[in-house]
This record gives sequence, structure tokens and C-alpha cells, in this order.
Amino acid sequence: MTKPATALQRKPKKSNIRLEPDALNLQSLESIAAELKARTEEAVANAVLGRVEAIEATEKKSFSEKGILILAVKKHDLWAKASTPFASFNAWMGSKGDDCRASRFASMRAVDHANGKGLSAEECEKMPRFSMSMIPKLPKAYLDKPETREALRTMDENSLVEKVQRECPEAHIEHNGFWKLKPTESQRQIYLRVINRAMERFDLSSREDALEAVLIEIDQTWDKEDWDRDEAKGKGASA
Repeated sequence: MTKPATALQRKPKKSNIRLEPDALNLQSLESIAAELKARTEEAVANAVLGRVEAIEATEKKSFSEKGILILAVKKHDLWAKASTPFASFNAWMGSKGDDCRASRFASMRAVDHANGKGLSAEECEKMPRFSMSMIPKLPKAYLDKPETREALRTMDENSLVEKVQRECPEAHIEHNGFWKLKPTESQRQIYLRVINRAMERFDLSSREDALEAVLIEIDQTWDKEDWDRDEAKGKGASA
């Protein structure tokens, strides 16, 4: 007698119950609960999952699309040609606040590096933001491998970081840690101003890289000052 298949062994049945997400009210938890009472659970589940996937696809496209548009603003001086012109490109970049400025620079630089390394706009639109943020650090020879581009499109962040660490250690890609600061509002403004300037000064795509660059420069400056002070003390003692 054949043993019946377990739940894990059974293949899920393909459903023909499909509703366009726009046909349902998915604006709140309450409205989704109401849809579950008014329709079959399967139909609502398909619609909700489909909407999540659509949003994720839009997020990928919007990051690269924003970068392309910002590059156009810079290349053609569109900041000076609008109905309400700005004093400079940097003035426009920061016109919506420091958070927006950092996001604009990140998307612009990621797309700029991607274009310079031979990735098409269509390829960039299929990559999540964390993959796009890695591109400036990856050598072109490594990016040219089909399996690398496939990984940039399809792998989750942790798996992608581990793959790159194994295959391309010279890129110095690392896992992101969590470090919580609690600055006052005035301190936060200073942090963001310095980090945004560092992103521009060092041509970096992320705040974390910018903060590292600032701290390294400060550390090297202090090392030099300490060295010069010790040298001066040594000369004074020998005089």
C-alpha cells in the first residue's frame, strides 16, 4: 500500500484565483481584514503578495531611475534652467534636506559607476539598492562575469556579501553592523553636514563609507601631529 504524501511532500495546487491588487482595498490592516471577509482568502492572499512584489520591483527601478535623472540634472545644468532656478547643483541636491541629499548622491554615484563599468540601465533597474551600492567597489573584471551580475540581481544581501568576500576579497565588502547613536537635533545636523560633504569630497555612495573616510583622515592628521610633536620634543631635548 502506498504511503500517503505528507504536507511537505505534496505539490501546491496552482490556483486560477487572481484579482488585480487595484480591485481590492489594501490601504490598511482593517481594509485587508474586510476584504478577507468579503472574498476568498486565496484571492486576497494572491493580491497582497502580488502587490508586495510589485512595490519591490518599483523600488529597484526608482533608485536607478533617480540616479539617471540626477546625472542629467548635473550634466545639462538643469538646476539652473528650471522655472525656479537654483544657485548651484549642490544647492539643488540639498534643497529637500540632508537626508534627501544623501539619498540623491547615493543613487547618482551608484548609477554613474554602473554606467562606467558597462552595466545597462535595464540591468540596474533589476538590482536592489544594496547591490547597486556595492558596484562602485567591485572591479570591472569581476562585474563582467555573468554569474556576478546574476547574483547582484537575485541574491539577498547577506548571501551576496559572503559570495563577494569569497570571490573578490580586494573589494573589501563587509556585512553591515548596527550602531545606534542618539544625537540631539543640532548634533544631527552637524553629523549630516559633515557626512554629506565627505560623500561629495571623496566620491562615495554611502554615509557609512563617508564617515569612515572622515575618521581615517582625522586619525591620520592626529598621527602626523603626534609625530611632529614628538619630533620637536626630540630635537629640543638634544639641543
